[in-house]
Amino acid sequence: MEYFLPIAQVEINIAFIFILSLFVGVLSGLFGVGGGFLMTPFLIFLGIPPAYAVPNEASNILGTSVSLSGLSLLFPFEFPMFAATFAKLNALGITGLLGMDPLPTNLLPHEEMQLSQIWHSIVAFIMMAIIIAHIYIGSVGMVGAYDAMGSGQVDVNWAKQHHDIWEEEVSNQDSRVSKKTITPAE
Repeated sequence: MEYFLPIAQVEINIAFIFILSLFVGVLSGLFGVGGGFLMTPFLIFLGIPPAYAVPNEASNILGTSVSLSGLSLLFPFEFPMFAATFAKLNALGITGLLGMDPLPTNLLPHEEMQLSQIWHSIVAFIMMAIIIAHIYIGSVGMVGAYDAMGSGQVDVNWAKQHHDIWEEEVSNQDSRVSKKTITPAE
């Protein structure tokens, strides 16, 4: 079953994407690597432009992070996520590259809970900042955006710059309609 992605201008097979997602999820679980690390190249190989594949996976990673930190808040003391993450960071030598001491890997349950609450709050603030930035850019941050929301009309040049495919379709429709309504003089 083919599905057309209008923003990326690509047709993809939905069943194949689900199977690929399952495969990437299993690999991520087995080897402890991030799904975005694997899924982004797969999407690019499927013909989805990198400008759309990378943000797609970044939003998936952000959603997974929020979900897992929320899950650990709902079921406290059952998911020791930070000790395992800290152990992987220490093993990769990332803390040494940053000039830090190794992170603690033997965390007490209440320490895990505190770290989970801190991480959940940090991600929540990042998401709020992104939402506020989008509201700003979509209203007063871009000249003419607020007027366009009120009237429903945009300038042709603005449409060409931001949504060229849509502008081309509308222009073609307008030219076809105007050709039908114009009658030659006799």
